[in-house]
Amino acid sequence: MCCCAHILNLIVQDDLLVIGEAIAKICDNVAYWTTSPTREQIFDEATHQLSIQSTKKLALDCKTC
Repeated sequence: MCCCAHILNLIVQDDLLVIGEAIAKICDNVAYWTTSPTREQIFDEATHQLSIQSTKKLALDCKTC
């Protein structure tokens, strides 16, 4: 019989796999839009047309490890 901690670990690991795939897709999209100034301008124009207000810019994590 499996202990509760082992079962909980299996559930968490399964969920992290799903979340990791979603995060990878988001990172790919951010990388696409920030690759060139023209794409960033198109993205900014789209946010203004959709009335999405934000003071933040798209940015990728800086992996130094």
